Amino acid sequence: MKIATATVSSYLSKDAKDAGKFAMYAQQIQISGLPDKGVDARDFAESSLASAAPTDGGGFASASRYAFAGAEIIE
Repeated sequence: MKIATATVSSYLSKDAKDAGKFAMYAQQIQISGLPDKGVDARDFAESSLASAAPTDGGGFASASRYAFAGAEIIE
């Protein structure tokens, strides 16, 4: 199985992020698979992180892996 790692950073506000402030918290989350050729890695990671947890018992055991399940991706 191929695995990618996404680093998710949390900021106090968009203004803090835009001003170049350090993240309040950052965590790495493993996602299964790699983006297909020609697919933007960030788009792949965002859509993977927002995907729902599998209902068949498969997937990662880490609780943080599905913390963003159902999230809306905004720009």
